[in-house]
This record gives sequence, structure tokens and C-alpha cells, in this order.
Amino acid sequence: MNIIKGEATLLFNAEGLHLEIRDDNASIKFLDIHFDEKQTCQLLSRRSNIHCDMEIYGLDRIGKKMEWDKIEFEIPENINYKDQDKVCYEKAKEYCLQHLTPDWEPDLSFNSQDSFFRRDNKDYARCTVRKWV
Repeated sequence: MNIIKGEATLLFNAEGLHLEIRDDNASIKFLDIHFDEKQTCQLLSRRSNIHCDMEIYGLDRIGKKMEWDKIEFEIPENINYKDQDKVCYEKAKEYCLQHLTPDWEPDLSFNSQDSFFRRDNKDYARCTVRKWV
């Protein structure tokens, strides 16, 4: 049996019960279980084998450790604001393919204060890259 460290979150609301399971090392949520009101009552009355809806994510990352780093890449000057994210997404993917191993994935989030900057009269973008080993 393979034991991993994880976290569980149990949330009650008007619709029933929601259970989330995370892998600590991989830093990912990999399981969401939803129980409606009837299923929640069945669980609380200690009934077993309750049918439920489950969402499963990132099984290929469970038990691995997440590593991360920051990348910086040049972007064209005077990008239209509405096209900025699209251009940066493409440039980040291109940078990863050219400069990193294929297992690195760019975060593709450019919403922080340090996402865009200027150096040597050129515009640059910065984002996080991740891989699981």
C-alpha cells in the first residue's frame, strides 16, 4: 500500500455535503465528492456504500512532488490590452518548449503586480512554471 500525506476539507451547505481531498507533495486537489441532502443523511446514519458523484483530477501527479520556478520572456511592445494575455500565453509556451524540458508547464496567469515589467527599453512578462517529479 502506498501512503501519501494529504488534506481533507468537509463542507456542509444547503445542497448537502462536499468533500475535497488534496495531495500535499503534489499541491493538487485530486478528488471532489458531492453528496446531496438524502445521501448526506444516509452517511450520517452510518449507512455504507452510498452512491455519489465524484470528480477526479491529476491522477498522474498523485504521490509526486511539485517543483516550481519563475520564467521571464520578452514580449512585443504596445500590445493591445485585450490581446495581452493571449500573446503572453503563446510566448510562455514557446519559452518552455525552447528553454526547458517538456515536463515544465507554464502557469499562464499574468494577474500579479510583477507579471509585466520593462528592462533595457524592452517589455517583458513573468510567470510561474511547474513540474511534478
